[in-house]
Amino acid sequence: MTDNINHPYVGIILVNYNSHDLLIECLESIYRIDYENFHVVIVENSEQNQNNEIETLTKWLKNDIIFQLNQNFKIFNYPLKRKPDLVVLSEEERFNKISKIESKLIIIKSKKNRGFAGGCNLGIDYIKAQECFEFIWLLNTDTVVERDSLLALVDKANESDNIIAVSSKLRYYDQPERINLIGGKFSNSIIKFGYLPIGHMEIDTGQYDKDIKIDTPAMASCLINLKLINEIGLMREDYFLYSEDVEWFERMKRKGFEFKYEYKSLVYHKESATTSKISEKTLYYYVRNKIHFFLTYYPEPKYKIGLFISLLRDIYGNAIKRWKIKNLIVIIKAIIDGLKNKLGQI
Repeated sequence: MTDNINHPYVGIILVNYNSHDLLIECLESIYRIDYENFHVVIVENSEQNQNNEIETLTKWLKNDIIFQLNQNFKIFNYPLKRKPDLVVLSEEERFNKISKIESKLIIIKSKKNRGFAGGCNLGIDYIKAQECFEFIWLLNTDTVVERDSLLALVDKANESDNIIAVSSKLRYYDQPERINLIGGKFSNSIIKFGYLPIGHMEIDTGQYDKDIKIDTPAMASCLINLKLINEIGLMREDYFLYSEDVEWFERMKRKGFEFKYEYKSLVYHKESATTSKISEKTLYYYVRNKIHFFLTYYPEPKYKIGLFISLLRDIYGNAIKRWKIKNLIVIIKAIIDGLKNKLGQI
């Protein structure tokens, strides 16, 4: 394992959108990890509610509110390290160099909701400006991390100079015996075309406690080599929501970089294991961006057939099967916009 004293510096990026309760429990777990050289930056995407979100976080830092932690997770048996000092930056100030970053928690106030990709990009700009980081850890706010989760990711990333991304084993927060995601594998089958999840909803019996080939990492907890990002560029913000990570990883893959999965890095994800509910807005972005992605990177006729069948499944599963006419209208609009290469926030 990596020497605790010589940990490379890791910038942890969290994109928050009206979810301070999730964010605080995530931070409670982060500040208990067995790793020294990390620094947290929160990109506040909450638009009009930014001040309320920051105020709640400030109260937590000052111990004015005590968060009830889920004692089912052993990370909370460890003492909390000293809470950091809060520094709030405007979007324009994200390029400022901050002194004594080890003792700071940074919030960058986005001017508007930039989506996940835009939020991550603001955080990456800030981390790069500090000039001392080797990795970034992109982490969802609706996660709880185990104590050695970051250390395991860094050790795996250091196995080769060609590894650009390493993702964790994700389990469900509400059903911690079940796997949420290991990573994705690409299927060129016409019937099941696209990136398919590995391990989803399986009981974790250790079947993935080994090196597993993945074609795309799990984005909810993913360590990225900061130096190699310079060759790829940042995430595309015009996707706004859904497939922005897949498109980013596709660029990495086509540059010849490697993805790895580390089973020793265990992260619990609050994505529900018991509900399949999807909002109309989410459904729109999912369908539209999927069309744009596959027509861009997989334009061959056989892949178009696979995409067509995939869209038929979307229509059946999200509209016809559920008797939701609104969802059918949303999907049709998303298909039209996708074919027209219309992107951006609706």
